Amino acid sequence: MKSIENKTEFDQLMNQSKPILLDFYADWCGPC
Repeated sequence: MKSIENKTEFDQLMNQSKPILLDFYADWCGPC
């Protein structure tokens, strides 16, 4: 798993041809 630190990293991943799985979270909220 890789942590995305900024929009540039996010954009680079989104432009790849491989499928990706995103896990969004907030420190103040428990896992869904």
